[in-house]
This record gives sequence, structure tokens and C-alpha cells, in this order.
Amino acid sequence: FAAPAAVIAISGFDIVYPRHFLVPMIFGYVAVGNQCVRGWQRGQAGRWAVAMLLAGFVGCNAVPVARLIAGGRSQDRAALFWIAEQTSGPVVTFSGDHDFRVEMVMVWFHGARNEPYFRSLGKSLKYVPKDAMRQEPDEGPAEGTEWRLLHSSSEWQAPPAAQIKDDRGIRYELVKTFPCSSISGWTWWVYHRSM
Repeated sequence: FAAPAAVIAISGFDIVYPRHFLVPMIFGYVAVGNQCVRGWQRGQAGRWAVAMLLAGFVGCNAVPVARLIAGGRSQDRAALFWIAEQTSGPVVTFSGDHDFRVEMVMVWFHGARNEPYFRSLGKSLKYVPKDAMRQEPDEGPAEGTEWRLLHSSSEWQAPPAAQIKDDRGIRYELVKTFPCSSISGWTWWVYHRSM
């Protein structure tokens, strides 16, 4: 518990993520495994205890693993495809609540991997960083981006609001949600610029 606590304290995160526990869990598994070996060597009762522990471990992990297999990590690609299909013009302009994550996932990864699909639609992607949205209208799009993406690593979190405003006061309305189905994906809330 000391390593995740140190990571959280040093980084200043106010939310605990499963990734904070990845390295300590490896050492935890080794420690538990050593105790299981000792229990197994103690005879029939130890073997039953180890078998029950392993069965409980497999059973508890079966539910999230089954959900991950059935639903996948996240609907990032589906969200980007939907936005492109709903955009009437040739350029899909969007901004987000976290420049690195939104641009990395949507443009660098899914945009690059699916470029032939966007070309077949006659579309190109344009991500507008938050800094450009904060500047004077001549520095960024005066009318804002057509789409705004907010995200969360929680599949249970409710959307921030039905309507939001960017830094210039341009209003956006929530039009679609793409929920994640596991602890490692993103839930995407897609907002469209109000006319």
C-alpha cells in the first residue's frame, strides 16, 4: 500500500486509478503465491484452503473479464465515426476536456488508423486545443468547434451536464454517450454546438 500511496501523494491525483496499484500487485501476488505453496505443502487442509482461494480469485475476476470480452474496452472509434458521420461539412472540428488524451486517442490513434474510412466520407479531422479556444476569436475558430468531447474513466459516472459552455461562452448540448465497459477504457460524452 505504501507505493500507491506515495504515487498518489507525489502526483497530486485526487482520484485513485487501478494503474496506481499495478506494480505493488505484482509483489502482492508473489507474496500470496509463496504462502499458497506453504499451505499446499502442509497437507489436505492446506490444499483445500489454496484451492478455495484460487477458485474465489478466478470467480471474482471472471465477471469483469467476461464484460471486457463481451463489450471491449471502450467505444472510442465508434464515437469518432459517429461524429464524422453526423458532420455535414468536410472538416470535423472538435475540442475536448483534456488535450493530450482526446487528441491522442481520437486523432493520433483512431484518426490515423482509419484514415481511408474518413477519406471515403470526404472528411478530415481537426482537433482544436484548449489554448486556441481560450484566445481571441482571430486565433481560434470564432464560432467554436462543432463538437466537444468530455470523458471519464468511470463507466458509472453521470454526464457533467446536459449543456456546457467553452471558455468563450459558446454553448454545447449533450447529444450522445458512448460508455466504457471496463476499468481501462473511457466513457465519452459527445456535445454538439448549439445553433
